Amino acid sequence: MKAVRRHQLKNNELAQQLETFPEYLKRNANKIMLIFTAALLVGFFVRYRMNAAAARKAEVAQSLLAVRQGPRALRSYDAQVIPAELLAAYRRDTVQQITTSIDTVLREAEGDEGAPMRAEALVGRGDLNWTMANLMQLSGAATQPSLGLPRSSDEYLRAAEDAYKQVLAEYGAYPIPVASAHFGLAAIAENRRDWATARQMYANIVDNAAMPDSFKSVARRQIQIMPQIQVPMFLSTYPPSTAPSSTPATASSTSRPAANDPFSLTPRPVEATPPPTTMTAPAATQP
Repeated sequence: MKAVRRHQLKNNELAQQLETFPEYLKRNANKIMLIFTAALLVGFFVRYRMNAAAARKAEVAQSLLAVRQGPRALRSYDAQVIPAELLAAYRRDTVQQITTSIDTVLREAEGDEGAPMRAEALVGRGDLNWTMANLMQLSGAATQPSLGLPRSSDEYLRAAEDAYKQVLAEYGAYPIPVASAHFGLAAIAENRRDWATARQMYANIVDNAAMPDSFKSVARRQIQIMPQIQVPMFLSTYPPSTAPSSTPATASSTSRPAANDPFSLTPRPVEATPPPTTMTAPAATQP
């Protein structure tokens, strides 16, 4: 009897709760709607953050690609037959795109995860300025400022040097950007014919146990050929003291780019038989 009584009481209780449930919903409708809305907002926010993070990664990856390829594109323009006005426009557009891409990486690659990408963007800034320092002067730039470069070669080299040194100061834990920065500083030193500094930059790569062997091999090769790069170029097989009058030891009408400056067409005196020379742009030293 007691069990039956308890069962009846439970059924009555449940019936009463079901009868009063609509009334409960009415009384607490605002609270329920608020909770439901908050849950929806949290879901939308989480989804938005995930989509935004994926879009940011894609943007950074695309920007890094532009940073890597940009300096090479600038150099390739000079190897083509392009009217000076069009070449100057190509240069301006490309520099603007590279600069925007560098700024994007530095802004969007956040935290420890983005540190290697920020380091690479700074290497790209150095490579861009080194390339600008070594671009040829366009004919007509003296009278048409729009054909000239905004800064001098020395100013571009200083800007490149600052970017590479920032990599070494702030991102020393990342061997690849550090190696690229050392290669860049070596290239700047060769531009300045500061052979001791160039050799030291290459030695820093060779002596760093954390560096990949491929980087060390390139650095050793650059050290080996440095004596050849330092030797002045000559016009003929005759030593300057015995050169015939028809082949002068120096000729203002014959010139070549400086050994440390593979893209500049600025004339300089030359003297006799050219030994083989090799000069590697900073960005191209990455195996």
